Amino acid sequence: MGWSISKLCWYNNCAGITEVTIPSTITTIASYAFYSCTGLKSIVIPDSVTKIEFNAFNSCSGLTSITFSKNLTSIGDSAFMDCTGLKSVTIPDSVTSIESGAFRNCSGIKELILSNHLSKISDRTFENCSGLKCNI
Repeated sequence: MGWSISKLCWYNNCAGITEVTIPSTITTIASYAFYSCTGLKSIVIPDSVTKIEFNAFNSCSGLTSITFSKNLTSIGDSAFMDCTGLKSVTIPDSVTSIESGAFRNCSGIKELILSNHLSKISDRTFENCSGLKCNI
């Protein structure tokens, strides 16, 4: 059985955290794990992580870079909502579902590369991503 990161000690006072190293023993980033960590600049999610639960990185407005696990299969509701600092997002091919509002209000995203294996993109996933332009 794997481990998850959840409401750890920094939860209520995480605005000053700028860097986090997630151990390779973690398999799930739990709900609200990094909620409103506005000082967090970038995150590397190790290949052991297969799931990011709802609101995990919600309101991390300083987040500019995400490197996803190559084994990630799902991104939960509002997981990255209000991460206005994100400029580019590449969803790995291992991801099969992105839940409702996962990247909602991420107005800074200008480039989005989706997984070739997505079977589900829920409603409002990219709602209010004003910087994102569609090329069909």
